[in-house]
Amino acid sequence: MDDHPGKSPDHLTINVTHRDDPVFEVTEADAFASVRKYPNIVVRGPLFGLAVQRRGERPRWRLMGELDTGFPQMARDELNSHLWFKAKDDTEDRAERRSL
Repeated sequence: MDDHPGKSPDHLTINVTHRDDPVFEVTEADAFASVRKYPNIVVRGPLFGLAVQRRGERPRWRLMGELDTGFPQMARDELNSHLWFKAKDDTEDRAERRSL
């Protein structure tokens, strides 16, 4: 990020601090043990996608595709497209289908 050569603004700064308490030590030890045990898993932020919950399957959710985007807007766009094509394909009226 070359936009702020002097000092980054506060909203772009993440401060990582080392805490000196038992909970921190246990959390760190657990994280290191997990990295050794599962070396091919990468920790990252949240993933977004589409899921459906059908009346007979509650409380379970079924994924409608991949959870592959880190941006909620892309999931909303995917939902919009899915609902648009569903509405278009579910109608038998040719004029209504053309209007969609």
